[in-house]
Amino acid sequence: MVFQDLSNNDNDPYTTQAATAFMGDLLGSSIKPTGPTVGLISKWALKLNDIIIFRACIRATCAPLGSGLPRVSDPPLIAYRKAISDELSSYLKTTSSGQEQSIDWNYWLQDLDQANNMATEFDAFCTTFKSSTEHQPLLASLKAWADPICDRKLKAKSQLTLSDQDYLVRTLKSRSADSEWVLQNFLPIAVPRFDRFLLWELLHSISQERHGTFKNSKELYRCMIEHGREQLSLCGNDIIAKPYCSNRGYGYWNPSKRFVTLLEESFMNGAGQEALGLLEQSCKGIVDERQTWSSVHPHDLRATFLEPLTRALESYRVPPVPPVQDLFEVALKDVFHRSIMPRPVQLNGWVHEKVACSMGSNCSTCRELNSVLQDPNQKEWHFPAEECWRQHLESRLSDRIYSFQTLKDRSPHTLVVTKLGTNYDKALRSWNQGVQQVEHNVSWIRRDYLRCLLGDHKYNELIMLERPSPENTVTRRQGDEHSEQPDAKRMRPS
Repeated sequence: MVFQDLSNNDNDPYTTQAATAFMGDLLGSSIKPTGPTVGLISKWALKLNDIIIFRACIRATCAPLGSGLPRVSDPPLIAYRKAISDELSSYLKTTSSGQEQSIDWNYWLQDLDQANNMATEFDAFCTTFKSSTEHQPLLASLKAWADPICDRKLKAKSQLTLSDQDYLVRTLKSRSADSEWVLQNFLPIAVPRFDRFLLWELLHSISQERHGTFKNSKELYRCMIEHGREQLSLCGNDIIAKPYCSNRGYGYWNPSKRFVTLLEESFMNGAGQEALGLLEQSCKGIVDERQTWSSVHPHDLRATFLEPLTRALESYRVPPVPPVQDLFEVALKDVFHRSIMPRPVQLNGWVHEKVACSMGSNCSTCRELNSVLQDPNQKEWHFPAEECWRQHLESRLSDRIYSFQTLKDRSPHTLVVTKLGTNYDKALRSWNQGVQQVEHNVSWIRRDYLRCLLGDHKYNELIMLERPSPENTVTRRQGDEHSEQPDAKRMRPS
């Protein structure tokens, strides 16, 4: 109704004043108007030569900064930019015909020049404006004014993040014909200020369009890896990092798995040498920080990093290099072999391992016990003591390689401890179980590429594990009637 009143009474000062006040309130309202409504407001602002209202329309196209607020690519802002661009291009084409180079763009668009989010809002509006007209003199005039501002805003930004991706993609596309500017001026300055997520996503976007817009993807990949090596390289914390959710609809990414995807895309786009250098640098850093990630579960390390990496190295026939060899060797030893204890040694006679005591060296009972355990000739020990000390002694001998009997024929009662002679058998069984678990964990990695990478000696040592010979699996002392079976319970005669 307000716009209809203006149409009928556009020369009436009262109607004009009331309408402009209404339009200003509407633009400043928390309930945002539709795109067509903003288009009508901008149309009347131009017709009434009300620069204040028109600039309010321009400010409405800028995405506020902050979590949860609208982004530059949100549909309402796109609709605003399109509606305003259509009206402004039509107005300038009519009023500045033949004088396009003298247009004072800053008069109309100064609020874009002052926008917070780097060149993103600025570029988004300029791109939309270009789609609103095919009048080349008008487009040339806008370009001459806009390009230096974009360059200035880019240089002034200390860090570029995912919110800037659309702008950067548009810039690369619009300036793709000027490869010298892109590769020698734009990327060397911009890439060191990209955060890692932006760099990952931007490279991924380039790879997706390598047969279309970015036919020079090889040069782009090589340049961006060269200048973004610091952000792209993996470190120890990346191995244990939680997955992050891509805002571009690619799902959840684990940093180490995303790194492998980057390597694959780099080889795919002809930047194999740069990818190999990045891989070597990452492997060195990960090995140097092994204490950070060596406690990771073998399955997690395999699923998120080593298995995808192995497939990628195989697929692109990446030559073996020492840093990659070191990474696999450290991972196999520190993570996959972690469950293998040193192979047990059969002790002399009736010697058993010493026990630790929670009271330390002050416990005379445990000192006496350890003396008995270390005696190769003593199989049985009689220990007269109060109940609390007998219980303390039993708690130190929790392994099922001893039997206990309490003699109650005198006070204090006597605890009889008998060595069953199965300590070596039990230790060997546990060791074999550890070996079997490691064999299961490394079975996926038994492939020719790893043999070539590690060499025969280390491949056989770390992946083709040697098993103990059957005759060494169980060894019992002759005449030991108390030798227990693997599942036997601890013996305590009544």
